[in-house]
Amino acid sequence: METISYGGWNTCFRLTNGVIELIVTGDVGPRIIRFGMVGGKNVFKEFPEMMGRTGGDEWRVYGGHRLWHAPESHPRTYFPDNQPVTAEPIPGGMRVTQSPEPTTGIQKTMEIFPDETSARVTVVHHLKNTGLWTVKLAPWALSVMDAGGTAIVPLPPRRPHSPQNLLPVARLNLWGYTNLADPRWL
Repeated sequence: METISYGGWNTCFRLTNGVIELIVTGDVGPRIIRFGMVGGKNVFKEFPEMMGRTGGDEWRVYGGHRLWHAPESHPRTYFPDNQPVTAEPIPGGMRVTQSPEPTTGIQKTMEIFPDETSARVTVVHHLKNTGLWTVKLAPWALSVMDAGGTAIVPLPPRRPHSPQNLLPVARLNLWGYTNLADPRWL
């Protein structure tokens, strides 16, 4: 875990295994703003007009990979992650934690573990309710991909149609604005 400047932010953290690198923002977040091969293109989208910005009450998309809480609801889900996070090395990776959101009492944490030798990363997401009342929610991890990129979604192995294989093994969730005619769907 190396502390660096990136994209206009003074405090970011670089994780690498020599094959891939990740840049995690420290001045805002928790957020992974870059993921790519060492020296290669970022597969995540970065919004130049938002890079390096901090503070304020305005929600910003920034880009990259972030943690929300579902179900999506405005304004609850859109609490801005414009403040610094705490970051600490942990065995095999790092942990970044946001201060509890004052409007919801929810605290977001991501634990990031690059594989030792391959282009794989495990990200563990945590939501903690620090408030005084019960909140019904679920972790929702979002990655904003750059145009022209490829997202690989691991699916369970396909099996032959048989009386033993009649139940679904995967789910595809679509929003009302999802366009399945978009040529990016393969």
